[in-house]
Amino acid sequence: MKKVLLLAPLAAVVSLLSLTAQANIVTNGNFLGSTSCDSAPGWTFTAAASGSDFCYDTTARSGAGLLSGYAGDYANFGAVNYPLDDEISQALSTVAGDTYAISFWLSNNSGPNNFFGWFGGTEFLSLNDSPTFGWTEYTESAVATSSSTTLAFYGSNDPSWYSLAEVSVVETSAVVAVPEPGTLALFGAALFGATLWLRRRRLASRVR
Repeated sequence: MKKVLLLAPLAAVVSLLSLTAQANIVTNGNFLGSTSCDSAPGWTFTAAASGSDFCYDTTARSGAGLLSGYAGDYANFGAVNYPLDDEISQALSTVAGDTYAISFWLSNNSGPNNFFGWFGGTEFLSLNDSPTFGWTEYTESAVATSSSTTLAFYGSNDPSWYSLAEVSVVETSAVVAVPEPGTLALFGAALFGATLWLRRRRLASRVR
């Protein structure tokens, strides 16, 4: 019991000072539950000023076909008045100064096209008149500058489609704050207590 009581504060402090694996902060990165061609939970759709042609669908509109092993829906960008783009976006809860990994799968079936990705004020992807390519995984990184960061994708493709799937944003590094004096005192007390307990245990074993 004494061992548990002495080591518990130490474990708590170590837990506070450790960086743990972070979860995907994107809501519905697989575009599931669409209620119409241009509506999926978690995402905001903004149509191109003219020539909008966008749809969430269970079948990828790209000639690249379906993404192997993927069970979600696809966001298909096909705005026809190039370079006017359809857009999907969502606001993410972030920490200013922290770095985030942005990953997703994308395919393109040629045609005059644009595709862009933005994380707040940072453009992490820019494709212009790209040749046809099949499903390709992209992993980019960007630093948040506020507590709320907008993730946005823009695309146009005439007469074909860009198809987007499996979007995730994960915190990869955090600004480590200097521990408060009280935290350091707790850490020191726990370390001292654990050392004392181990010393007494060794002495007791010698007596036996």
